[in-house]
Amino acid sequence: MMKELSKHEINVLTQKMCHTTDMKELEVLAEKLGMNWTEESLKKIQAANQQIMPIRPSK
Repeated sequence: MMKELSKHEINVLTQKMCHTTDMKELEVLAEKLGMNWTEESLKKIQAANQQIMPIRPSK
């Protein structure tokens, strides 16, 4: 059994989930949050994040 997350920890993990498009990282965060994410739901989050993240010009 995983330890209970504090509200702050949940907020931090949720914030990170909203700012990454790295599928591996999304899986790890979802696992830490103890949620049963399907790969499909993670892909939806990833796609949404790609749309809102600023596109950095490559140097």
